[in-house]
Amino acid sequence: MSGLGWMYGADLPLVSVTFARDLTPRQLLERMGADPATLAERTQGDFDEDFGDMLYEDDAYVVTAGRYGSWAWVWEHGSWLCVEDDYLLGELSAGTAALSLHVNEKPLVDFRYAENGQLVTGLHTLLGICGRSRNSPSWRSRNSPVS
Repeated sequence: MSGLGWMYGADLPLVSVTFARDLTPRQLLERMGADPATLAERTQGDFDEDFGDMLYEDDAYVVTAGRYGSWAWVWEHGSWLCVEDDYLLGELSAGTAALSLHVNEKPLVDFRYAENGQLVTGLHTLLGICGRSRNSPSWRSRNSPVS
């Protein structure tokens, strides 16, 4: 399957994926801080051979990236940059829209959506629902410089 077909029907106990509209995967990776010299296209087999042993290591920053319609996506296999860096989603959404989704086995879900550098809404299973307006108080606007 192409696009996000790898997610359909898959057992994914840990997911940390970020999307940005109207960016290429390379642009999204660079906005996330990836060194352009380290980016390379690989077949699935080559990717598995090169990184299979370290995909979910906490100290290994391995990502896959692609495009689905007008959205570029990045899946962080063993890191949670989209969750840990409160500034990142705002930076990714500059001039466009971006969203991040992090799900783990606890179960914890952290979803955020931003446009033009401003958080629009979010949901965190431990902290609650973020307001749907840029002006409404929310757990993210109280705790994050993205708001």
